[in-house]
Amino acid sequence: MLHSPVPNTGCVSGWDLEYNKVIRHYHGHLSGVYALALHPTLDVLVTGGRDSVCRVSGRGTAPSLTSLESNAVSFTQLYI
Repeated sequence: MLHSPVPNTGCVSGWDLEYNKVIRHYHGHLSGVYALALHPTLDVLVTGGRDSVCRVSGRGTAPSLTSLESNAVSFTQLYI
């Protein structure tokens, strides 16, 4: 399960629901994360937020793979 624990922190946490603990933090946004999507077959997480940045990360231990910036829009929906 993925969750943004504190509004406007720019962090998303990955939870292990069986053991009820955080297993991974995804950092990098400067403000709130409004959207996220998991690729159905690849180990990829995409997040978008109020900072007008869309980040692509590996769901494992890999850091952010790349980011895409917009000049004027907050990302509120993502489809992959």
